[in-house]
Amino acid sequence: MALERFFNERRLRRLLENLKPDDRVALILDDDLDGYSSGVLIYDFLKKKQVNKIKVFIFYRQKLGEAELEEYNKIFVCDLGENLVRDILNLSKRKDKEVVYFDHHLSDEKAPKEVIEIRRKGFFPTVRLVYDALPKRYQNKKWLAVAGVFADSGQKYVENRMFINSF
Repeated sequence: MALERFFNERRLRRLLENLKPDDRVALILDDDLDGYSSGVLIYDFLKKKQVNKIKVFIFYRQKLGEAELEEYNKIFVCDLGENLVRDILNLSKRKDKEVVYFDHHLSDEKAPKEVIEIRRKGFFPTVRLVYDALPKRYQNKKWLAVAGVFADSGQKYVENRMFINSF
C-alpha cells in the first residue's frame, strides 16, 4: 500500500505540474461540505494554472455517464465511494482521459490501475487529502480544509489534530 501510495502521489504531482490552459477538466463532487470544499480547493488551483474549461458536477444531483464526460481529458473525483463512481473510474482506461480519485471511504474494491487514486491509512477526510496534495504555494485556504475536516468529524482522529491545531 505504501509503495502504491507513493507511486500515485508522484503521478498526481506530475499531472498537476503539467496542466495546460487548453486542458478540459471535469470536477465530480459529493454534495456535502467535504466534497464541496475539496472541489473549491481544486477549482481554485485549476484557475491559478489558467485552465480555461472547468465544469463542476455535483454527483447526487447529476447522474453521469460517459457521454457527459466525453469532452473532458482530465477528471477529478472527490469524496464518493468507489461503488458509486465505478463507471467514471473506468474511463481512466481510455488513452484520452486521466482520472484522479480522492476519497476516504472504506472499500474492498480496487480502482483501475490507471486511476491516480489518493487515499491514506487512517481517517483523513477527502478535503485533507486534496489540501495536502496541492503544491505548497497553492495551499492558501487552510480555513476551508479545516472546515471540511470538521464537517466529516475528522477532529475525532489523532491524525487530523495537528493539522487543525496548526490553523
